[in-house]
Amino acid sequence: MRTLRRPIAIALNLLLAASLIAVWVAFAPAGLGGQASYVMINGSSMEPNFDNGDLVIVRQVSQYQVGDIITYHDAVLGAYIIHRVVEVEGGHFITKGDNNTWLDEYQPTASEIIGKYWIYLPKVGSAVLWIRTPFHLALMIGLLGGLLMFDMISQNPNKNGRKKKGNASGLAGTFEVLVYTAGFLTLAFAVVSILAFSRSTLRTADDIQYKQTGAFSYTAAGNTGVYDTGSVQSGDPVFTKLTCSLNLNFSYTLQAAQMGAIAATQQFYAVVGDDQSGWQRTLPLTEAKSFNGSVFGNSTTLDLCQVEAMVNSMESETGFKLNSSYSLKVVSHVIAGGTIADQPFSEDFEPSLTFKFDSLHFYIDEDPTLPNPMQTSAVGNIANSTQVANTIKFLGLNLPVISMRFIGVAGFLVGLGGLLALMMYYQAVSKRNQDALIQIKYGSLLMNVYDRGLENLAPVIDVTSIDDLAKLAMRENVMIMHLHLERRDFVHYYLVQIHGTTYRFVTGKGKETEPGKAG
Repeated sequence: MRTLRRPIAIALNLLLAASLIAVWVAFAPAGLGGQASYVMINGSSMEPNFDNGDLVIVRQVSQYQVGDIITYHDAVLGAYIIHRVVEVEGGHFITKGDNNTWLDEYQPTASEIIGKYWIYLPKVGSAVLWIRTPFHLALMIGLLGGLLMFDMISQNPNKNGRKKKGNASGLAGTFEVLVYTAGFLTLAFAVVSILAFSRSTLRTADDIQYKQTGAFSYTAAGNTGVYDTGSVQSGDPVFTKLTCSLNLNFSYTLQAAQMGAIAATQQFYAVVGDDQSGWQRTLPLTEAKSFNGSVFGNSTTLDLCQVEAMVNSMESETGFKLNSSYSLKVVSHVIAGGTIADQPFSEDFEPSLTFKFDSLHFYIDEDPTLPNPMQTSAVGNIANSTQVANTIKFLGLNLPVISMRFIGVAGFLVGLGGLLALMMYYQAVSKRNQDALIQIKYGSLLMNVYDRGLENLAPVIDVTSIDDLAKLAMRENVMIMHLHLERRDFVHYYLVQIHGTTYRFVTGKGKETEPGKAG
């Protein structure tokens, strides 16, 4: 029945709208307020699981653990990395590519993680890159435009050059648009309300991040025959035949937002040893010295000849002889404490500078994985117990949950009120104006016609209701012809022609004046 099909069609369309909203909530990009991020694989570090050109969708989750495949932003490389978590230590995630034999140097915090692996789409990334090429994108837009134009041109016009189509009443079309709009808004804001009320209005504030940096430098006596400057500078080898005294300098910097009072102690010590036998000796160089503030420096002098004598004594007493070089690691032990953003802060920090040495000279042991062997940095986090307003990403904005609750409920009530108003209007029209009700219910089936030739219609069968006439039209897949005669007391004729027979329903004041002949 048409009276049942239209509400069912509206319900199905509203269900489709709700499904589209749900899809948006699930797959909306993080940049537009969603929870999903799209990562194109570039490289072989995650083979055989992911290949170059694949697309991976990641989603934000509340917790990440060992075994998760995550995407994070590497602040050093300035790039997004997708690797597997192999260890969690001190609030930092240690990651590794499945196809790599080494651990990643950068260790992201939870705030730097974009999301966890969710959906894998092989080779889709390559297709996206192909479409993003300007020429290919223009080609796709051109083809789409051509299809749309072909669809418009392919509609057959009538004799007057007008396209043949059902002439649905403007009232019916407007009413349907309003019903769909109100229903869509009601569903959309219902989803927003459910999402907002599922979140707490308060959350624990993000961890407070801080960064400690320790930088070494050194100088020693020399001569212009060996060194360009006439003395040893940081990075130069030190020949003990020229000098035994090495002047070491160390500077410390603590960086954080909302820094409070900071106090620290610093002490130098050295560790001499070798990897082959495992032998080592620890040499205190200075007593612990106190400092105030987030930036300070200290210095000491190291006797390199004493270090050589210690090694020679060990070899003489043990008979051990190392074929390669020994190591000398100078450590600056810093203990810093105070407050950062009104939260207590306490941290041990031990940057070091490592030399290799033999019987002739000392030289820097350079680690190819470190950008600067003279400098060490460490990033840490402080748990923040402060409660702050929780937010939801919506269209690229971080809106408070309490505001989203208000927006969701208000929008839902407005949409529901609109549906109720349209229902009341429908009931009022059905009581006041039968023809307006017909336009609303069956506007998509109606086609306005002129009265020329209606006097020749035969045979004619009158039906008892417009609903019966609509059943015939839908069963035979034909339009209902609508004739409005103002000269006949505003009579409305609704006609359906099937196999030479005209089925008719008449409304208006002058129903007794009817064109055509009785069957």
